[in-house]
Amino acid sequence: MNTIKGRFRRRLSGNFDICFCEKIIKQLVLHFISFILFNVNAKAQKPIDTTAIVNSIFPRGEKVASSNNFNGAVWLNRFISPSDSLDCIVALVTFQPGVRTNWHTHPGGQILIVTEGVGYYHEKGKPRQIIRKGDIIKCSPGVQHWHGASPDSEFAHLVVAPDIEKGDVTWLQRVTDEEYNGLK
Repeated sequence: MNTIKGRFRRRLSGNFDICFCEKIIKQLVLHFISFILFNVNAKAQKPIDTTAIVNSIFPRGEKVASSNNFNGAVWLNRFISPSDSLDCIVALVTFQPGVRTNWHTHPGGQILIVTEGVGYYHEKGKPRQIIRKGDIIKCSPGVQHWHGASPDSEFAHLVVAPDIEKGDVTWLQRVTDEEYNGLK
């Protein structure tokens, strides 16, 4: 082995002490064992996918103070407000697993762009849809609908509410469990 690669190997192996290699191996084994021991309980918990939400490109925003328009915890991050004079609202809405809006309508319509998780979208009189990251929902003006997270996944979507000069959202009744579960 009179190549550069062979000379490098001989020089490298001559510089390492066996004791040093044993220390490295022992440390790696100890780290591996510690990892296994401290993560034993992770399998006992019900899996909820929150990794995507934590790693989202958009900050989660502020937790919405108790609201009669949602059945649980929701975070809101407004990017464009009516005060920006752009005749639309753009915001990120993040739902805890199982949380959904009430039935509601938008006089100017609404566009949902799913950014994370798995959720549901349901228009009155139509079957409930499962929606995932990358899906885009176009809701026509005045159509009754609701949307929210599936039971096992946090869910986030961008909301675009165009034509806000036509009026604000009209909130209606709560979504029943049968409607949420796609049975009605």
